[in-house]
Amino acid sequence: MKAWTQAATWRAAATVARKRSLFTTLQPQHNDGSTFQKRWTPPPQKIPKKEVFSQARDALNKRLKLPNKKWGAPLSDELLSRYVVKQMPSLAQSLTPYMQKHVGLDEHKIEESLKKFSKTLINARSMLIKTSPAYKRIRQAATLQEITNELIYQFQCVAFEHVISKDTEQVQKRLMDMSHPPEWFPATRTIERTIHCHVGPTNSGKTYTALQALEKSRRGVYAGPLRLLAAEVYNRMIAKGRACALYTGEEVRIPTHTDQYLTSCTAEMVPLNRRFDVAVIDEIQLIGNDQRGNAWTTALLGVQATEVHVCGEERTLPIIKALCRSMGDKCIVHEYQRLSPLKTLHKTISKLSKLEKGDAVIGFSRITLHQLKRRIEMDTGRRCAIIYGSMPPEVRAQQAALFNDPSNEYDFLVGSDAIGMGLNLEIRRIIFDKVVKFDGVKLSAITVPEIKQIGGRAGRFRTARSAINAVDSPGDSGSREKVGFVTTRDPKDLKLVQEAFKTAPPLITKAMIEPPAGLVEQVSKLYPRGTPLQFILMGISEAAKTSDLYDMQVTRDMMEIAGVIEEIPLTIHDRLTLTRMPVNLRLPSNIEVLQALGRIIAENKPGDLLKIAEIPLCTLDMAPGNESGGRMEYLERLEELHIALNQYIWLSYRYSGVFRDQGMAFHARSLVEEKLIVQNQYCFHQGLVMKRM
Repeated sequence: MKAWTQAATWRAAATVARKRSLFTTLQPQHNDGSTFQKRWTPPPQKIPKKEVFSQARDALNKRLKLPNKKWGAPLSDELLSRYVVKQMPSLAQSLTPYMQKHVGLDEHKIEESLKKFSKTLINARSMLIKTSPAYKRIRQAATLQEITNELIYQFQCVAFEHVISKDTEQVQKRLMDMSHPPEWFPATRTIERTIHCHVGPTNSGKTYTALQALEKSRRGVYAGPLRLLAAEVYNRMIAKGRACALYTGEEVRIPTHTDQYLTSCTAEMVPLNRRFDVAVIDEIQLIGNDQRGNAWTTALLGVQATEVHVCGEERTLPIIKALCRSMGDKCIVHEYQRLSPLKTLHKTISKLSKLEKGDAVIGFSRITLHQLKRRIEMDTGRRCAIIYGSMPPEVRAQQAALFNDPSNEYDFLVGSDAIGMGLNLEIRRIIFDKVVKFDGVKLSAITVPEIKQIGGRAGRFRTARSAINAVDSPGDSGSREKVGFVTTRDPKDLKLVQEAFKTAPPLITKAMIEPPAGLVEQVSKLYPRGTPLQFILMGISEAAKTSDLYDMQVTRDMMEIAGVIEEIPLTIHDRLTLTRMPVNLRLPSNIEVLQALGRIIAENKPGDLLKIAEIPLCTLDMAPGNESGGRMEYLERLEELHIALNQYIWLSYRYSGVFRDQGMAFHARSLVEEKLIVQNQYCFHQGLVMKRM
């Protein structure tokens, strides 16, 4: 199990301190108090104020029979397993009504399943726990709530054995053989491909070189991690006189005057049914990412191109070479060094008044960034651009342009890890405000690859504008040496950053894969009608047989979305489509929009944009003030509306006959972006505090 960090322990302890049963949230409620009978993902618990943490910690330790440890002390696997087994009676009692009604199990079979599951866990406790499948996902949980979810899924796996026949089980095992993913792309396997691996640190020119090959091709495709980056490459090709298409989840542009054109897209949108001369897959190290890695694996295995260029970190070489051998592709490695030196400073910059033109201060929450922006502008009398993850790509690009323009007064930048990818910024010094961030579950120190990725933005070789206008090689006049510097504000953090640049990050040895949609639909037919998609995905994840090169991953986002839409009467195909929607469920408004759109699909009724109450277009008519809660709250409302419109647009490409107001949604989104740009110019004057990142 992953070590429990301070924040995770606080959250778990707070749950116990409120004397809330671990399983009372199995029946979450509507706003009107009615319950969802088939909701499987309990709502997140609020973290109480810090002053109750000490009392809560003692209560948790007493319940688990733990010594009174300091905050952040990890729970051992032995203590975890003891706690898990202890919860079995409560688990069975909580799930019995559901199992009786929807699965058809009587109390005797449920009791039998409980004994079998408990025995499995007890045996696992006496084994090498880190290698026990029974604890694989439970160990990955960071809070009691996540442990609860995983226990539910594991127990259901055992209970469902009573309703699945032996023949069905054998069919399922055959379907679960995913040891040869390259065979999923038979057309690609007929092509003799050469894979060019461009590996090196940030700002080494590897992507620039790969794009040169793309420009020379008749038909080529670029695949990147962000819509912003795909749009930048699209604009670059258009500026050079090349016909180019743009494919992202929220936008499609296709040339109408020719059928020979280049394509720029996000990794998830690579056209796998078309033939290309050249393909460029950027940021290939994301092939090992547990949330989006499947997109890079699919692109590499499935793109139909005779010449494939992959660009990324050197630590991806082992897995790329192994994949090439398994596919019979030729692999050529091109290694790069930074085009400009990068140094870590031996002193910190604690006073914001000491900032110099071209400095970027890195923070990991929106409240922190807005506070830093305000303080920098007050202390220096100069303007400061701001970039963070929930900001729309178009607004990020506008803020980056302000910072890169030497003729204005925007001398500084505050940004999150969003600056580490997709934006070329003329940064001289990277200054970390803190080196910890919230990952959606817990606070944790940023990793060595993250420090290098963000720190590597210092001393950038060329701006986006110069890259678009460039017509020659990296040795042109724009390549004058620029030294980049990295430091921190807190002396305690400086050593961590210095050590990170001396440390080799761990090698990537496995490529992530997800179960294909067709497979999930086939497997779903083997389960009783009404079986939640979450359980089916969990079962596939546990039963899948993969080779040493791959790791089957059903992402947390997929599971959460499946839970949010569970009570909506959708087909498996529609559920799978929605689980792949890029949406942040940490915001309640996003959940409401997702459910509203899901109900429209289920009812097959017109999805008129103006009639969807959950998409608050009225925000466009508001102005900062009492009605909208002030400038900072108004900014948050605009960002939430932008996300809602993106959900509508994303679905309009997949259900064009249902969500027919795509043009209106695009227009509304552009109005939101204009307002966001204006608000980001003035929000630094406000001392209000924002609620979330």
